[in-house]
Amino acid sequence: MTKACAHTSYLLGSVAYLMLRFAPICFLGLWFTQPVGATPMTLKDTLRYALDHSPTLDTAKQQELAGELEMKNARAALLPSLDATTTNGLLHTSPLSGTDPWGSSLNVTLTENLYDNGVTLTAYRVAQVNRQIAVLGQLQARWKLCLTVVQQFYKYSLAAKLSAVKDQQLGLYQKQFRFVQDQYKQGMKPRKDFLRFKSQAQRSEIDTRQARIDVERALVDVRNTIGVPPTEAQVDGLAFEMFEPEISPTDVPQVPPPVANVIDYRVADLTRSLAPYDVQLAKRNYYPRISLGVGANYGNNNYIHSGVPFSTTQSNGWNVLLTLSYNFWDWGILSRKVEIAERNRDIAENTFRQAALDARSEVNQLMLDLAQIKENYKLVRDLLSSEEESFESTKRDYREGKIQPYDFILSLNDLLDARVRFFTSQYGLAEAQARYQYYYGNLYEKLSLE
Repeated sequence: MTKACAHTSYLLGSVAYLMLRFAPICFLGLWFTQPVGATPMTLKDTLRYALDHSPTLDTAKQQELAGELEMKNARAALLPSLDATTTNGLLHTSPLSGTDPWGSSLNVTLTENLYDNGVTLTAYRVAQVNRQIAVLGQLQARWKLCLTVVQQFYKYSLAAKLSAVKDQQLGLYQKQFRFVQDQYKQGMKPRKDFLRFKSQAQRSEIDTRQARIDVERALVDVRNTIGVPPTEAQVDGLAFEMFEPEISPTDVPQVPPPVANVIDYRVADLTRSLAPYDVQLAKRNYYPRISLGVGANYGNNNYIHSGVPFSTTQSNGWNVLLTLSYNFWDWGILSRKVEIAERNRDIAENTFRQAALDARSEVNQLMLDLAQIKENYKLVRDLLSSEEESFESTKRDYREGKIQPYDFILSLNDLLDARVRFFTSQYGLAEAQARYQYYYGNLYEKLSLE
């Protein structure tokens, strides 16, 4: 190797080393520069935006409010009701009445159902449970939204990291290719080396383009998850600040979260408590039904054009009524309704059991993922350290002309591959820990959004 080539190789090695050290920052600063005036949203900012704009979460909130109103209606059914009706107009009768052709009536009725086989009380209890389900459903929607936003934000941040690595790799490949191309034109390099570096640069460019597309896809997913309106101005300029996870394998939890803490398990457990009420209502309609009611009424008829004082035509009264009803024959409809309610109760119980099994399976899978990712993270971290040390040695040999440029690129390629594996494992471990907090039931608190 001539002195000029050795000097050029030394400069190339130095430049490659500096780019390796500082390229992630440089490329992220250049490639992901945001429009003027756009303030990048942090993870917490993005989560708050999602909580304010997500249609799924808003639906859950509306369902909770509707459940509150339904419970108030069911409670009001236990209280007395007051109804007033009045009718005034033309009325023709035969024989003619004293007020013909005028007809008029006024009725005020106060009623209270003292006993109805517990139907109203059962309906109130059902409304209470439905409200609790709605409250838990709103909590479930909020937690799932937070988890999804965290996952999508990590996905975007990882894509940005990997895109920077691919950009760095492409830049170094292209520089090395131009160097070999010049030597090939001067007859100092064989054609096979020229074609080899050319194909490597082309493959790197393909990978870089794909990495950039992955970043854009991740941005689309983030915007969709947090509920950015499709007609909002400057939606493409909405910027997100890349998240850097601060994790350590020692922070990985060893004890699985209790199955009873899993939100899906809690919702299924509460939902199954409704089925026995349906059975009770069906049986109350099948067996004899007793109702006891009291009431008071006031009435006044034909007070228009009657020729007598208004008080003369009025009347009032009260009642205490005990009603007994029983269906003797309905072709088995009521009995089948009881059987249907009992089967639905069994279905609800099986649904809950399956939800419990699914929750336990998800928790077990999560702990396996955490254990595997934790070990992978430690191995990849050691691998990255080894590759960095190996690259330092290769760089020295390359600078001294002891190895060919292709060997330098191979060493650099191994180092960049180790970086890709490290970032992937790092964000994978952070995502698994977020899932752990979700199943444990304290993800919202861990994100410190209050």
